[in-house]
Amino acid sequence: MISHLCALLRDCAATNDDSYPTTLKFITEQMDLCNSEKKIYTPPVLRFAMLVRFHSPAAYNAIRDSEFLVLPGHRTLDQYVVPKRSPGVSESRVKELTTVCSKIEDGKREVGIIFDEMACQAQLSFDASGQLFGYALNGLGTETLAESILCFMVTGLNTKFHQVLSFYPVTNPGKRKEKEKE
Repeated sequence: MISHLCALLRDCAATNDDSYPTTLKFITEQMDLCNSEKKIYTPPVLRFAMLVRFHSPAAYNAIRDSEFLVLPGHRTLDQYVVPKRSPGVSESRVKELTTVCSKIEDGKREVGIIFDEMACQAQLSFDASGQLFGYALNGLGTETLAESILCFMVTGLNTKFHQVLSFYPVTNPGKRKEKEKE
């Protein structure tokens, strides 16, 4: 019965995607979660859950305990919460680097600067203060998710010292153009 209702709602969505309200998407996702043994939460459900838990952990627990909505557990949400680190060069990182370098012997202070790009999963997350992040700094719009991180790192040439100096979440416009052509 539930799978039949889900199929009916999806058929409704297929006719005109713009008129498919967010509420119907949420209902469809909740019905799918009720039917599945392995819970796979969509980004909107995760964002909603993190937002509710951030504002009131007691309310979040009450909603989960009521089983009225299928929401992820605390361990699942904790995977998406990371310590606060702002992109770019921060004053605290420069102070930290200065402190660490002052402890290194004079003859071993030679360093190199490495510039690297690392792929990342394009998703939104909350930091410890509840700030939403995951958007690309070079995005074409405000809603463009980062697909990679550009990282500047200082590494010792004569020591095992290495530290990230700055990072920038970005999207690859070349990839987007390739996808649009397909």
